[in-house]
Amino acid sequence: AAVLVAQIQFKNYDSSDRRMCVATAYFLLQSQWTKLLLVVCITIHLFCYAVFHKNLKRFELLYLLSSVLLPFLIAAIPLTTDTYGLAGSWCWIQDGNDDCSTPYGHT
Repeated sequence: AAVLVAQIQFKNYDSSDRRMCVATAYFLLQSQWTKLLLVVCITIHLFCYAVFHKNLKRFELLYLLSSVLLPFLIAAIPLTTDTYGLAGSWCWIQDGNDDCSTPYGHT
């Protein structure tokens, strides 16, 4: 939901204010990693239940915590290196250029 709000606000993005772009990029990356890790945890859980007939209910809290906390750490890495910014028509991780909208840094 936070990414949806940030994307809607990004429609009126002012390139002089970089904070909205960084926030949008952070929440976008964090939510993508959360979805990916939740799907992986559910898949492992269902596979073990179906194939090995093991009930891994005791790991559900671990699944939830790792799928929520780990993405916060992963998405914080570009914050520490200040690499979030304008990347084409949206905000994400830049590759060293000020604007990644041109391929391979060509204008």
